Amino acid sequence: MKRTFRSLLPFSNAHWTLPVFLWLLLAYLFAAEQCSEGPRYLAVAVLTATVCIALWNSHIRERSTENWKSIAKILAGALYDLLLLLIWLVPITLFVPAYDCYTPRAKIQELFVLSTPLVTEIERLAKEHGSLNDSGVGLKLIPGKYLSGGIVARDGTIIEISKNPPAVVMLVPEFSAGAVTWKCTGFPKEYMPVDCRN
Repeated sequence: MKRTFRSLLPFSNAHWTLPVFLWLLLAYLFAAEQCSEGPRYLAVAVLTATVCIALWNSHIRERSTENWKSIAKILAGALYDLLLLLIWLVPITLFVPAYDCYTPRAKIQELFVLSTPLVTEIERLAKEHGSLNDSGVGLKLIPGKYLSGGIVARDGTIIEISKNPPAVVMLVPEFSAGAVTWKCTGFPKEYMPVDCRN
């Protein structure tokens, strides 16, 4: 059985299954990276591959592959598509804002502002009693624009829950040498300030 050039071309029998798979991969990459601090090279590479494969399929199907002249035209069209896409996508990769975590982090930072009066009171009580025992008794978080709820534990630990973006922040006090220091943790990590991500 004679094999045609068309059957030897990469992706010639993939029809639209491969581009659809790549679009799904691209959607997953953007969903998984809700907050990134650098250019999305992998996402752009997948987008480029998806569009190129779709266009190459189109070139292969619309032209005959009976002689070398038509095969050269298919290859020239594929190279032209690739160059055109790179001309458009490289500037997009370089100049689209590479820092899209600013808004969620700014909202999470508001939680720290809301907890400032509680932190001050816990520090005062700890210094007064010489320990963190019962330093959080009677203290409450008041829900607001970014704070949907939370608690203050007896030992002064503050747990805040954000509704937009969904996140949990925990401030844990430590009493040593007459002073209170605070350790911050939270989830998701990418929304947290630098001190809370270490």
